[in-house]
Amino acid sequence: ILDPGSPRPAADGEAGELGCTCLYKDDAYPIIRFNTRDMSARLAGSNALGLPFDRIAGFLGRSDNMVKFKGINFYPEAAAAVLGELEEYAGDYVCVREGERLHIEIEAGDPRLPGLADRIGALIRERLGVRVPVTLREPGALREFTGSESRQKPRRLITR
Repeated sequence: ILDPGSPRPAADGEAGELGCTCLYKDDAYPIIRFNTRDMSARLAGSNALGLPFDRIAGFLGRSDNMVKFKGINFYPEAAAAVLGELEEYAGDYVCVREGERLHIEIEAGDPRLPGLADRIGALIRERLGVRVPVTLREPGALREFTGSESRQKPRRLITR
């Protein structure tokens, strides 16, 4: 279990990123550490069975914004590249996750343009490989969700 943002181990019981390292000393197995970005915590000491081995607390979340959606790894930040090509895009968006469902709310210069939400949804499907419902909002309507005025890095994924 690694301290998020550094290669150092996290303290016992503290949440960190799960890292996997191949420990075979052989030419066929190079020593590579893979950071899964899954959050967990190391539980030191014995357990109810009396085994002295360290354990992990299980899956506690992700350290990045990746969402597994319909079998595809979806990064909400990837939508920015697609939306940036549209002249109707007013500069802010947020991906909303409700249970197993996901939809994108986008600020548009004129959200009442007929067919705009469908066109944006088709473009996202073509470029990112996911079909998500698109809801258009007035410019400035998403500031409270994204924190774009008060945060250095706006929130792009919220869970309801």
